[in-house]
Amino acid sequence: MQKPKLLSSLILISLLAIIGLAQAKTDKPKVKKLEPRVVPTLRLESGVILDKADEYYRANPQTVCAGDKLGFTARVSGIADAEVLPVKWTISGGRGASDINGHYVLDTTGLTPGTYIVTAEASVPYKECEGNCTAYDSKTFVIVTCPACFTSPTVSLTSSMPVINPGEALNICASTVTGGVNYGKLVPTWATTAGKISGDASCAKLDTTGIAYGSTVTVNLKLTTDLPNCEASGQITFKVAEQLVEAVSEFSPCNTFKTNSARVDNVCKANLVEIVRQLESDPSAQLIIDSYSRPGEKSNMSLERGKNVRDRLADGSIGVKVDANRLIVRPSGQSDDGSQVRLFLMPAGSKLPPGAAAADVGGVSREAQRAPVKRR
Repeated sequence: MQKPKLLSSLILISLLAIIGLAQAKTDKPKVKKLEPRVVPTLRLESGVILDKADEYYRANPQTVCAGDKLGFTARVSGIADAEVLPVKWTISGGRGASDINGHYVLDTTGLTPGTYIVTAEASVPYKECEGNCTAYDSKTFVIVTCPACFTSPTVSLTSSMPVINPGEALNICASTVTGGVNYGKLVPTWATTAGKISGDASCAKLDTTGIAYGSTVTVNLKLTTDLPNCEASGQITFKVAEQLVEAVSEFSPCNTFKTNSARVDNVCKANLVEIVRQLESDPSAQLIIDSYSRPGEKSNMSLERGKNVRDRLADGSIGVKVDANRLIVRPSGQSDDGSQVRLFLMPAGSKLPPGAAAADVGGVSREAQRAPVKRR
């Protein structure tokens, strides 16, 4: 009789335990199931040159020079509506802003040569995020030293002497080129149509020795650089002065020859003394001797009078010998005004006075001595 009671008790206890367990499960708080947090993917594309600074010479089309505008694009993916996520940009140099095309435009004006970093960052706006909801990427760009040609392809050449006097040294200077950077050393090439010239990129000296009087001289300067087709040039033209013509002076004539006589008398010799002084003071001067005959005289009087005046100057009869090569005799035939010998001093550089052609009157003959007068 006791076994059935024990079995009943065990069954009751088991039922109570099952009911307690069920009640315990019912009393536990409910836990909210969290959605998995998806981290976006961000890929930053390398910058491209959207707008190039003017006048730079570039090693290749991708060379970045200070002043260029670069465009960067961030590609966000991995979640729904990733393209509308805001992107935060960080730059290590320059000034940037987003444009309407989705680019981040960076102005590199003023940046010195070197390497710079651009970073893009995108975050998903979850309420519950412990730092694993942000994606980012970085790119570098390099500013290099870019050369630019100057902006003044023409230089002005000037000189303090607008007129050239042959034999003088002439200084010519050039204006400086403007603009441009890193174009290398200016190499000058000076050229002239006459004379000799040498100098640097600023000034040159023109040697005018041998330049013809009354001509014109053109001087050119060409400046080249290490850059192709980067050069400047200038030109100046000078007027060469006319040669100064020394005046020919005429001395007192010798008009005291006796009829049909070529003998140089004392009156004429007195005139020749003054002429010798002038010839001694100007060693480069010459004496023109124009000799004539008068109507009714022998035709050879013209030649003989000129030769005798030449000989008295050259043989020392008047105290000093004059080089016969400095004495030009021009037998001029019969005079219309009664002249017998006219005398002209012709300095070097002066023009020969008009008259007859010069004659070769032979060697110098000493003056014949008069026979003594016999006394009665």
